[in-house]
This record gives sequence, structure tokens and C-alpha cells, in this order.
Amino acid sequence: MKRIWLACRLILIILSSFCLFISCGSDSTDLVAGGGIGGTGYISSGAITAFGSIVVNEVTFDTAEAILYISGQEEGVGDEAIRENLGVGQVVLVEGTGDGETSSGIAKRVIYSPNVIGPVTAVYDVTPKIKIFRILGQTVMANADTIFSSGSMESIREDNLLEVSGLVDDEGRIRATYIKRIANSFDPGREIEVKGLIQNLNLANKTFTINDLQISYSQAQLVNFTEGEMNPGQQIHVRGRVSQNYVSASMLRLTEENKINNAERADVEAIITDLNSEDELSIGLLRVKIQENTRFMNGERRDLRKGIKIRLKGKVVNKVMLAQVVFILEK
Repeated sequence: MKRIWLACRLILIILSSFCLFISCGSDSTDLVAGGGIGGTGYISSGAITAFGSIVVNEVTFDTAEAILYISGQEEGVGDEAIRENLGVGQVVLVEGTGDGETSSGIAKRVIYSPNVIGPVTAVYDVTPKIKIFRILGQTVMANADTIFSSGSMESIREDNLLEVSGLVDDEGRIRATYIKRIANSFDPGREIEVKGLIQNLNLANKTFTINDLQISYSQAQLVNFTEGEMNPGQQIHVRGRVSQNYVSASMLRLTEENKINNAERADVEAIITDLNSEDELSIGLLRVKIQENTRFMNGERRDLRKGIKIRLKGKVVNKVMLAQVVFILEK
């Protein structure tokens, strides 16, 4: 009897170890299987400006062995996968190595999620060089610097299906750095995508909003979190179908930006979304501390204000970025 008990115990240990090894049935193609973001490594976030391998924030990253993730799913490895699936203007998150002082690095992972893929519901002319598009309750601003991979700013019409990537400003608007027209008209049976901050969360009704878009997640698969971990202010990626005046979600996924807790070196292009104090500001999910030895390029500390684009170099400690260099890209 004792031998039987020992044998059963051994089997249970083996099964438990096996379950841990395969993450108990988790989808190995999802980014969650690859772990968190940063750690003691190097992260860079910004728009792609060139290829060969990939250039982000004036740093050329070797992507020969980089794993590419799009909307949380692995899409390939290496230079060819990067070139075939990404475009100049798309805002990506690069995780890898680099000393932060040179113009080169090695990418371990390149991560891309569009801000929105959906139909245009309205087009407004702001100036001859600036247009506003309304897509799934999101306000998208395009200007002369926006990269159009197909079509042009003047050719966009209502009901066009667009993919948009860009930086979110202090008013929740997407300042588009990249727009692709996927189709001239929207097929209601097609799934859409939208990324943004959870607002007006109602756990009882299983609804929330992203800006002016109402989302029902009663039938959605929660990919890398549980409903109990869902909170207002988190950045979430939604996939689903348009149903009357709301989106019925089929999938919810917390974005990689939620996982940036610590990074030995960080290089981030962003828009100031809040000025918390003289020495602290916010860029999306990250708080930024301005230190006594922080250096300013193309401006001074007094030039900082909500709504301007900046580039920050520093380190991230417990979701707070300690700024070493601030490049003021707008005034």
C-alpha cells in the first residue's frame, strides 16, 4: 500500500510539473507566454522611421532574431517578418539590448498593435493640411507628417476601412503617424480592433467605454487577465463586431504597455498627457520624474506642457520613468 501511495504521489508531481511547463493550456503564440516587458533590459517605443533592420527613435535595431508580435500574436521571426508585416510610421514597442549611448541595438521582440481598425463615420477639415476622422468613437487627427501606406489624406471618405497607428494626446485623440486604407467600404461582418484606456467600467453589465465607443464584453474571451483584474485606466486591446451603436467584443487583451514595470534603459516617444507637478508628468500609462540632473534638448523645463510631443531617455522603476534626457519635439 505504501508503494502504491508513493507511486501515485510521484505521478502527481510529474503531472504538476508538466502542467507548469506548458502553462496549463495557455496559447503559446500569445505575447503573455513570452513574459513581461523590460526587466533589466532596454525598451524603445516610437514610430518606425526606416528599415534595415528597423529604426526607432534614431536607433537602428538588428532584427535578425527578433520575434514579431502583432495584436498579441506571434507573426514570425527575423528581418523578413519585420519587413513584410510592418510599415514606416507605425508606432512599435521594441524590447532588446543597447547601451543607450550609441545609434544601434539588438531587438529581442518587436511589438505592434494598431490604435484602431474600423470604418470612418465622419471626416472634418480643420485646415488645408489637417483633417479629423471619426472611427469607432475615436478622434483621429492626420496632417502632412502622417504616412499613408495607401491612398492619401484627401482621398479618405466615410465608410472607408482604415488601420491607424499613432500617439494619443492629452484629450484622448489619436495623432496618426500611419494610416492604411484597407478597403473602400466596410463589411459589417468583419471584426474591428480598437486600443485605449478602460473608462466607465460596469462589471455588473459587463460594459465599458473607450472614449465615445461603448463596448460589451459579455461574450468576450479574456486573453491575459481575469475579470477581477480589470480596472479603469488600464490600456486594453479589443477585437469584436459592430452591433448598432456599440461593439460586441469577442476578445479582450491587456496591452504590453501595462507590463512596463522596470527597465534599465528606456527611450520613449510620446505626448505629455498630464503635468502632475513641476517635477512630474505623465505620458500615457507611465509617470515621469524630472530629476536635478535631467538634461533638456531643443528646449528647457519651462517648455513642458500638456499636448506636446517629447522623447524621453532614462530608466523605469516601478512604473515610474526617471528621465535622464528630455528632447522637446514640439513647442
